[in-house]
Amino acid sequence: MQPCGSIFPLEQPCQRTSISAQIEKLMHDAVEEGCRVIRGRRRHEKGGLFYQPTLVEVQSTDSILFREEIFGPVAAFYKFATEEEALRIANSSDKGLTGYVYTRDLAQIWRVSRGLEVGMVGVNEPIVSRCETAFGGVKESGFGVEGSRHGLQEYTYLKLLCLGHMA
Repeated sequence: MQPCGSIFPLEQPCQRTSISAQIEKLMHDAVEEGCRVIRGRRRHEKGGLFYQPTLVEVQSTDSILFREEIFGPVAAFYKFATEEEALRIANSSDKGLTGYVYTRDLAQIWRVSRGLEVGMVGVNEPIVSRCETAFGGVKESGFGVEGSRHGLQEYTYLKLLCLGHMA
């Protein structure tokens, strides 16, 4: 992995034991089940609010890293042979917040983005959330969206007014 970008704290000081502890437990369980850590897997030298960017090769699609949402800098990957297999594996999860596609093939971007059962898709980009965009998932990752004008729809209702034969 080439050094790039920035890392940010995982949480506020009052949350210190929650998110970091969850990531550490997930990583411990992943290693126990045979996942191979390529890089990372510990708190960052910047201090307790930071966790090293971590890359993990998953050995089975039953891995805990595929069953749990990881709200931290951990990227789990699994080797696949075909695009269809990749979609089948990705969609077998009961989670559906964000999916990622790394390709320059525009047709593949559209196919895979449509095929992923997620609320957001990052294409060649790991950070998909911005204040001006809709944020939301599907399946056990949520229902509906927040942010942007689409988030306001949760607080409105649509009314049809059909006028006929006024004269």
